[in-house]
Amino acid sequence: CITVGEQCLLHSEIVTILKDGLKLADRKWSGATHKNSFLGSEAVDLFVSHFKLRNRAEAVQVGESLFKSQVFHHVTNEFEFGDNTHLYRLQIHAQPKALNTWRVWNDRV
Repeated sequence: CITVGEQCLLHSEIVTILKDGLKLADRKWSGATHKNSFLGSEAVDLFVSHFKLRNRAEAVQVGESLFKSQVFHHVTNEFEFGDNTHLYRLQIHAQPKALNTWRVWNDRV
């Protein structure tokens, strides 16, 4: 379980909270469109309101913990988590690192 505020939540519970609470959208950054992404500041807003945290600094600590637990990542893997306008994506929405994902999942070996 992952401790968030005073709660101990399963990974799947946290992912559901984030999926339901964040505005996941296709957003442009640095000339590329990043599908199902969200802003760091939006995640901080959600952490403060949903987990009843005292302030944004405490919410950033929660975000850093979830980031290190690989619940989500920066869209280009360049930055750590912060209360900012950087784009992040839930790990469940990450693109597989295979050249032919259809073949990986559908061809028999």
